[in-house]
Amino acid sequence: MKTAKLIALLLILQLTLSAQYFPKEEYYSKPVVWLGLDFTLTQFKNPFDFPPGEELQRRYMPGWNEMIIIEPDKYNIRKFLKNENISYSLTEVNAFNEQIDPAQIFSEEKELLTLEKLEEDVSKYENGKDELAVMMYVVSFNKTIPRGTFYFVVIDRSSGRLMFVEKVSADPGGFGLRNYWLGSYHRALKQLRYRMREWRR
Repeated sequence: MKTAKLIALLLILQLTLSAQYFPKEEYYSKPVVWLGLDFTLTQFKNPFDFPPGEELQRRYMPGWNEMIIIEPDKYNIRKFLKNENISYSLTEVNAFNEQIDPAQIFSEEKELLTLEKLEEDVSKYENGKDELAVMMYVVSFNKTIPRGTFYFVVIDRSSGRLMFVEKVSADPGGFGLRNYWLGSYHRALKQLRYRMREWRR
């Protein structure tokens, strides 16, 4: 039992160390694509603060992702992530979000997203391309705290390997459910913009 726990801790440590250095050389020399917001492993805390699961999946998830198109100046991923050469492709993330079982969205058995699970999950995205992918996994939306929590990740698309992870949490705010959680998303992007200055050094 102790041996199994030790192995698990070593695996977590290995992943943490392997994903803590921002790959700035590749980030500015290779094509980079923004995939969007992945909700497949998200915990939506307290179902009474949200619409039914099916509405959340079919209306709100794609709506939150489409803000880069609807309000490109406010949700300017290239500006926030300090790379004018980032392209956008929401096709994959939208397809995975559409596969979510609405009945399981508020399941109390859903485990909190860990780094181990994250490394496993990013492999579902298309690989074999000589480019990097950047995206955000939504860890949780919790109105009780209130707080939105995200994992910003960088993926090596040639191998499907998770290259970098940064956890970001931000307060929500805004009128209506859509704008309320967009507030958290927008503030998280602002945090990434400031952190990117350090990572680029």
